[in-house]
Amino acid sequence: MRLALLYRLAIPLLLTLLSASVFFRGLILVVLVIAVAGLLAAASRLASKAGQSARDSKKFIDGSYTIVDDNEKLSK
Repeated sequence: MRLALLYRLAIPLLLTLLSASVFFRGLILVVLVIAVAGLLAAASRLASKAGQSARDSKKFIDGSYTIVDDNEKLSK
């Protein structure tokens, strides 16, 4: 084959490979962005569950108390 014919075949092939490379690089970028967003969402859910369970584990009764001395009589 002649060199000019090889150039004519090589240029479209190289352009196709270049556009495919750019496409797949963009696709990888999109997949990475989705993966990072998913990890952040999972971490946020775990943090909110941990905060909720910490609030639920504090089950205490809030009230007011009066100290009464044994020598004093209670007035009704």
